Amino acid sequence: MVRICLLRLLALAIAVPFSGVAGSGDSFGTALEERMPGLLQRYGVPGAVVSCIKTGEVAWAKAFGLANLETGARMQPDMVF
Repeated sequence: MVRICLLRLLALAIAVPFSGVAGSGDSFGTALEERMPGLLQRYGVPGAVVSCIKTGEVAWAKAFGLANLETGARMQPDMVF
C-alpha cells in the first residue's frame, strides 16, 4: 500500500511541466516545494525523496517530510529505501 501511495505521489509531483533540473528559480523545483507537503499529508506518507536521474547519474535530489516519526528526524536527499 505504501509503495502504491509513493508511486501516486511521485506521479502527481512530476505532473507539473518539467523544464529542466529543479533548483532555485526553476519552475519545477518551485512546484515541488509548494506541492509536496500537501501531497505527503494527503496520502499519509511521512516523507519522500524525489530525484532526477540524468544519463544514469543523480542530477539532483530533494527530501521532504520525516524519516522517523518517533524522533522527528527529517528526510535527507541521500537516504536509501
